[in-house]
Amino acid sequence: MIKEGEIIVNKKIVSVILGIVVLVVIALFFVFLEDKKYEVSFDSAGGSLVETQQVVKDKLAIIPTEPTREYCHFDGWYIGEEAFNFETPIIEDIGLTAKWTCDSVMVCKINEEKEGIVTLEGELTLVYDNTGTTIKDANGQGVATFKDEESLNKYKSFVIEGFCPADKVDPAKCVVTPDGNILKIEVLNEINIMDPTKTMEETKTELETESGFQCERKEF
Repeated sequence: MIKEGEIIVNKKIVSVILGIVVLVVIALFFVFLEDKKYEVSFDSAGGSLVETQQVVKDKLAIIPTEPTREYCHFDGWYIGEEAFNFETPIIEDIGLTAKWTCDSVMVCKINEEKEGIVTLEGELTLVYDNTGTTIKDANGQGVATFKDEESLNKYKSFVIEGFCPADKVDPAKCVVTPDGNILKIEVLNEINIMDPTKTMEETKTELETESGFQCERKEF
């Protein structure tokens, strides 16, 4: 038979145990809040991959290595139209998007036969600033296929001068390779294959109307 005193003691023990349980639950709750992590994701908007970060509540995200994107300059990480401050404590999941300033790129191609003597195939890649005003880089490659080696030897200087004008282009940047009746020409990183004082649109007009190229602007 359980005596009244024992009941009182048992009630006290139960109360103490319940109190301890409540304290433990509360402590665990705050520990959970303290260690809670949020995701900071990065959308590179066409650039190289940037990994998502797991950041403890009220801590700071780490500034990642800048992504890269062809013909584009990285301007920073944004939330909407506002640049993100990496000194901001993280209190929720957030997504950051890369902002870029991209160059204007034009590719011009030609495939044309000249008076039954030579067939010209060529491609120019011209890089301008994002307004299309100032040329920043230019690369070109061409193949001139003559009807015979005699024609190549007779006219190759004219073809080379057309691709690499001696008074404008650094000879070290103009690689000429003859192979039988075929002449290959490559010009790398030389803005002077074009008139650097002209805009992209002016260059496009000149190449299409005077040299038989077809030009197309590339989007990045």
